[in-house]
Amino acid sequence: MKKPLNQNKMKQTAVDWLIEQMIERKYFAKDVPLSYTTLEHLVNQAIEIEKEQIASAWDNGIRWEGDSNIKNSEDYYNTTFKSE
Repeated sequence: MKKPLNQNKMKQTAVDWLIEQMIERKYFAKDVPLSYTTLEHLVNQAIEIEKEQIASAWDNGIRWEGDSNIKNSEDYYNTTFKSE
């Protein structure tokens, strides 16, 4: 089974997801064409993932307001998308 691109992260960013999809479908190979329609579809899916992540960040901001470990957006990003 193929390991995900973001195997060391807690969650996958929309950009990670998009790159992973393009690699899995071999669009970076010279002999596999990528149509505008396919690219548009993948980008739209990545945008929806990003919207969900933004909404989640907003919702979690209220919960983490009192958390002394999360002081700013960089701390939130590292806590949510990166493992130590």
